[in-house]
Amino acid sequence: MAKGFKIEGLKNLEMQLKKIEKEVQKDISDFNDRKVTLNDILNDDFIQRETTFTSQEEFMEQMPEVKFSNNETENGISEPELDSFIQRNTDHANWNSFINTAITEKNDK
Repeated sequence: MAKGFKIEGLKNLEMQLKKIEKEVQKDISDFNDRKVTLNDILNDDFIQRETTFTSQEEFMEQMPEVKFSNNETENGISEPELDSFIQRNTDHANWNSFINTAITEKNDK
């Protein structure tokens, strides 16, 4: 019959895991509660790296006017003129790709 053995430090490990879990839950809660605007996501740094423009202002001035509420789909915005603008001025295939990159980058920070 095998004798039982005691694992040292198991209680400490359990406490550390609970602490990490609480921190992750707080981070998720904080992330879900924050309000992010298009200006926050498409900041000058992102615009300079991802487009042919030097500023957010220049990008917004050149961007075609789009009535977003009339062009929404399950997968995001579908507007040929906007997609064409993004294709001409970025390495992205369409608006959805462009904005998803910006959102992902913002979330990673």
